[in-house]
Amino acid sequence: MSETDSSDPTDQVIDIRSYRPGDESEILAVWHRVFTWAHRSIDEWNWEFRDNPEGVHVFVGVTPFGRVVSQFTGIPRLMKVGSETRQFAEIVDSLSDPDFRAGLKKLGLFATTVHRYVEHFGNVQHETVMYGLPTQEAFRLGQKLCGYVHIDHLEAVVVPSSQTSPDLRGGCLERWTSFGAEADSLWNRIAPQHDVTVVKDSRYLNWRYVSRPGVTYRIVALRDSNGLLYAILVLRDRWLEAERKRHQTAAAEWIVDRSHPDAGVTFDVLQALAGEDGAERGVVVFRRDNADWRAACDRGFTTDPVDFRFVARTYDAESVPISRLAMGWDLALGDFDVI
Repeated sequence: MSETDSSDPTDQVIDIRSYRPGDESEILAVWHRVFTWAHRSIDEWNWEFRDNPEGVHVFVGVTPFGRVVSQFTGIPRLMKVGSETRQFAEIVDSLSDPDFRAGLKKLGLFATTVHRYVEHFGNVQHETVMYGLPTQEAFRLGQKLCGYVHIDHLEAVVVPSSQTSPDLRGGCLERWTSFGAEADSLWNRIAPQHDVTVVKDSRYLNWRYVSRPGVTYRIVALRDSNGLLYAILVLRDRWLEAERKRHQTAAAEWIVDRSHPDAGVTFDVLQALAGEDGAERGVVVFRRDNADWRAACDRGFTTDPVDFRFVARTYDAESVPISRLAMGWDLALGDFDVI
């Protein structure tokens, strides 16, 4: 049977399997059929999935003719969980081709793709936690098929932009183009300050921000008067400008030594760098009630909802319960694909 004849396409036998090299062109074809308002290049797909340092977490449904008609996929990230290192995955780009949504009558094409993914990746060895920022419809499906649990609606701390140079207390601000040994040293020093967080070493940061095609980030580093590195910020200008109808600079990463006496200077730097871009404000997302959030509140900064529902599913409810994620995950915008 030809895929172009008048036969019902849902009568075809769909092979649901893990990604194989060469699938990406067909994945992009169905992605553009489903997400008609967006565009993704092959370079962007390769960066986000094929070149992810933690591996490829993708399951697809494929017709006998090689056409991809469903997908369930995650972006794996290495996580610090207490004294352990685990792998979590952000679930993104879940879809099924509209022409095939009546297929696999007993269960449904999309549901079957999800189940195959979970059978393989839903365990402590592969993905201790799957998480994301789904739409309402995706959340409803995720509750049913994956056991998603709502954790929070994210809010951003809003800092008004400033045209005044920040007081660096005798220290200095550096502009970086990549991350190296000094970033690793800072991460190793501050990691014990966090219970649950993405491992923000140079390997991850270079993949996430330096290697990404099509998006430019500003990377700034702060040193104290003795030359000690105590903060790294990764900024994206004009973040969600069309959606929010305002010019704002967002912090994708806020890697700060909370114990350093100059830690509060980081807020002044965000204000100044937002002003440098001509933005109305700077925004940074923290988990509510963590140390960074409290420091921002002490400075009198307000918050603003960013319309993202944060959800998760744990596959280790004893060691990594949802309550631990809700209370202990020091997240950043860069932990998600929205920035």
